[in-house]
Amino acid sequence: MINTYANFRDDVLPRIKRLGYNAVQIMAIQEHSYYASFGYASNNMLDGLNMFDGTDGHYFHTGSRGHHSVWDSRLFNYGS
Repeated sequence: MINTYANFRDDVLPRIKRLGYNAVQIMAIQEHSYYASFGYASNNMLDGLNMFDGTDGHYFHTGSRGHHSVWDSRLFNYGS
C-alpha cells in the first residue's frame, strides 16, 4: 500500500527498478470514499468536481435532475 508520495518515491520506485521494470502506469487518484466513482461525481459538494466554479451546475445538471438516487452520485450534463 502506498500512503504518501514520499513512500512511493523512497520505497516503491526503487523496488520497481530492482525488479527490472522500465515503465510505471499511474492511475487516477480517488478523491472520495465511494471509490467506484473516483470522486468526480460524488454527492458531497466538497468532493470532486462539485462547486468547481462556485455553482453546482458547471459539470452537472442542477437541482433534483442532477442527482442519481440509486447511484448516490451526481449526473453529468453532457449537453453544455
